[in-house]
Amino acid sequence: MSETPSKDIETPNTFSPNDLQAPSERKPDISKVVYTHVSTLHGLIKEWKRIIVKGCKICYAISLINIQEVQEDDYPEELGHLTQTLLEITNGLKHVSENVETIKNQLEAISKLLPGNEPVIMSWPASMIFKYVCEISTSLRREYELKLCITENIAHCRDEKVAEIYVSAWEFAIYFNTNATEFLFAEMNLS
Repeated sequence: MSETPSKDIETPNTFSPNDLQAPSERKPDISKVVYTHVSTLHGLIKEWKRIIVKGCKICYAISLINIQEVQEDDYPEELGHLTQTLLEITNGLKHVSENVETIKNQLEAISKLLPGNEPVIMSWPASMIFKYVCEISTSLRREYELKLCITENIAHCRDEKVAEIYVSAWEFAIYFNTNATEFLFAEMNLS
């Protein structure tokens, strides 16, 4: 049979409440969150660059078909498949842009919680990290809008020079400044 526990004073069951941490003591947790967001942003930028390379190949193929094969009202079947693929690629860019916007919003909340210039990671305060991520988010959104415009118009282009402009605009980042991102990622030891 089991025994009833004794009420011996020598072995009392005592419980103590957890102390609430002051905001300055929670900094390591916030640093982890900020680092995770910047690391996720780094992965999204890599994905963006991979998608851009894929889209550039498709744009080039579309421009070659348009210049060589398209007659008055006759569009090759291959052109339809390529434009559908380019639309899917553009949707991938939209997805990346939306995810960067989400990270920007989360970092904005963190920068409001830590309004001072006290460093969160290395020598970077939350407000400075938010500023850089805000610039990245804005430039990616503008790049996405440009790529969407190209996607909507490249299949109808029959002029060789205009097609070259579309392909070049897809390939080169007109609004997106990679130097700003590299500076932020280098400080965080992300490459």
